[in-house]
Amino acid sequence: MEDEYLEIIRNLKKLRKTVWEIKDWLNYPICAFNVCGKEDPPIIITGGAYGMSKAPVYATFELILTLNYERRIIMIPSRDPVGFHSISEIITYMFDTKIENINEIKDIVRENGGRIVIEKDETWLGIIKNVGFFCTDKNDINSRDFLYHLLQKYNLWEETDGIRILTPILITGNPKNDSFHTLYIDNRKILDYDTFISIENSIPESHSFIKFVEITQPMLLIDLEEHSNNMLIKINTGDEKIYASLKLALSQLSIKEENITLNKEKNLLEYARKRNIYGIQIFTSLKNNLEDRINTHITLTRSLINIFGLTYIL
Repeated sequence: MEDEYLEIIRNLKKLRKTVWEIKDWLNYPICAFNVCGKEDPPIIITGGAYGMSKAPVYATFELILTLNYERRIIMIPSRDPVGFHSISEIITYMFDTKIENINEIKDIVRENGGRIVIEKDETWLGIIKNVGFFCTDKNDINSRDFLYHLLQKYNLWEETDGIRILTPILITGNPKNDSFHTLYIDNRKILDYDTFISIENSIPESHSFIKFVEITQPMLLIDLEEHSNNMLIKINTGDEKIYASLKLALSQLSIKEENITLNKEKNLLEYARKRNIYGIQIFTSLKNNLEDRINTHITLTRSLINIFGLTYIL
């Protein structure tokens, strides 16, 4: 079966100029496309740090083909191609084995020469070569905090340093539909694709992405994400003109002012702020269906480019 992500990336390369590309740890391409325009400094738009959030990726695929502005716009469909794929697809890619149940991964690790370093009740951590698999009875985005506790408790920081740990994010409970969240252990810290403590303290692919951003020197960075509950907009500046522009854009989509918040995390927006780059993250609600989330990302991204541009940049 054709890999959807690879097929779309191949087609986009025929239609748009690739201005930056690296391969992730499983050899999936992470690409930046020059979408339109010639005026600098450019706007960079990414399809998010978590490929398991499908709507931002699909939204960027469409925006790459339809945006048309004088300002140069660069788009990166996904910073986490592994997360865009299902758990079953990744396991098949890595081990040439199909699974029907998440619990089968533990046996696959053992059968392929890996070790189970933590195993208690429904929780286990297995390591094979430079990749770990971490499963708990919850298997959600909060597994990261629990993993930190266990690595501390069992003194496994040195053994896991420099490896990636894949933890299932179970929404449907079916490995054919759900995806992995990729974590990276670095000097007693657990990082993911939206962790930017410093350019040194980031996942290698994120390190390369940040270097590209610094070379490109955009004026605005828009990051498309998803949130489990509510529509949310994060910004990295308290500039009144930008805030007013955002309120105007959001009002057109009947989004309330209280859905706008100032970013306080050590993520991409904070890193951009330190480089005097305006940053906006758009989170659609997972309560809505996929098509609605895609359309919201597309509509809001266009609105932000138009209104932000007219009042501040262009």
